Amino acid sequence: DALPIYFGGGIGLVEPGHIISETPAALLQLEKEWEGQEYALLSWLKSSFLVWYCAAFLGNVSPFIELQFRPFRIPIPRIDQNQMFDRLKEHTQSVVSAEMDFMADLNRLKKKGTLDAECQEKARRRHNLQCDKIMLNIDKEVFDFLKMEVSDTRFIAKTIRDVEMSDFGLLQELSKRQSNDMVDRVGVCGG
Repeated sequence: DALPIYFGGGIGLVEPGHIISETPAALLQLEKEWEGQEYALLSWLKSSFLVWYCAAFLGNVSPFIELQFRPFRIPIPRIDQNQMFDRLKEHTQSVVSAEMDFMADLNRLKKKGTLDAECQEKARRRHNLQCDKIMLNIDKEVFDFLKMEVSDTRFIAKTIRDVEMSDFGLLQELSKRQSNDMVDRVGVCGG
């Protein structure tokens, strides 16, 4: 197994088989100790934290250039962080499953002859919303693991938005949490 790192910032997963790419890609061959952790590492590399880190400290939202040369200057959790890796792996498997379901649905509609542009766009939006929720959970896991303060998490999410990337609803989630915390502290009139 390997993780393809694309020039534009895309990161994927290659299981035994083939990869065809229209953009430059590097295959990150994992060391033996990382066997079985490909899905978890994929989540880590796709997290908002790592995108922010690459933008803020390496000058590019993509880890592509950095991963060409060792030693890497990218923070990676120690391999012994089993519980966090297990949760990240579950989230990544959910994304992969959603991707496979999405493609199967599109192929099924195409075979039936009912896949027009509007239908395809609706399916794509629904799929992206589903994956955004999963990616938000990945970000929560990473930020919890790093014991990030809410203010730091908000700063990272704003930076992600500033570089015109998705924060997967993180800013909205933080605002909602802040509003709920305020209501809990002061109560609601008439309640």
